[in-house]
Amino acid sequence: MMIRVLNLWKKFDDLEVLRGCNLEIKENETFVIIGRSGSGKSVFLKLLVDLLRLDEGGIYIEGEEITKLNKDGLHDMRMKFGLVFQGSALFDSLNIYENVSFGLIEHTDLNADLIQERVTQCLELVGLRGVESKMPAELSGGMRKRVAIARAIVLNPRIILYDEPTAGLDPVGATSINNLIKRLKNEINATSIVVTHDMNSAYFIADRIGMLYDGKIIQIGTPQEIKSSINPIVKQFVSGDFAGPIKV
Repeated sequence: MMIRVLNLWKKFDDLEVLRGCNLEIKENETFVIIGRSGSGKSVFLKLLVDLLRLDEGGIYIEGEEITKLNKDGLHDMRMKFGLVFQGSALFDSLNIYENVSFGLIEHTDLNADLIQERVTQCLELVGLRGVESKMPAELSGGMRKRVAIARAIVLNPRIILYDEPTAGLDPVGATSINNLIKRLKNEINATSIVVTHDMNSAYFIADRIGMLYDGKIIQIGTPQEIKSSINPIVKQFVSGDFAGPIKV
């Protein structure tokens, strides 16, 4: 099992965001987490890489319990992850080459030629060529998202975390990113965890989908199982009727 989450609790002041969350994610699968805004989806991703500290429970990455790792062990664990932020989070003052190469420069001893080769390879994997000298502001939202994905995969991560990868994109751009996520699953052989409220995206890219509600994963299934769920909470959410209170 690639990731195991056992009885995970996290609160901020008096607000309990995660309340005994349990989840297992298999190696090389694409697991999509759905849920309403504010349900704790992004908090869950941050806990996986120890950007936030859990209050109770355990998180196991390839069998290692992350809260028991020392500083070096935590660094090595984080190197297994690539993170694609919701807003891409590119460095505005750096060009595309500098953005994608940043992790290689910071965390490897590769020489300039090998770094250039790897950056070019990753940009080609995400369908971008010849953009190295451009600045982020010169690219469309969809292209910036592709650069963010290239930066996330440049260190050959075992696990890729996508936080709302289609947010802010038009339907064409969203479809393009969904196709890319699905293609990369086979090309780079990584486990993917995707947080989204875009059900079209979830159905297309997921091997399995889990719904986060009231601090817990309340149902896990294939896209078809989630689409045809009889759970009233899941059913209401996937139907798009989630603006008001969820009916139970």
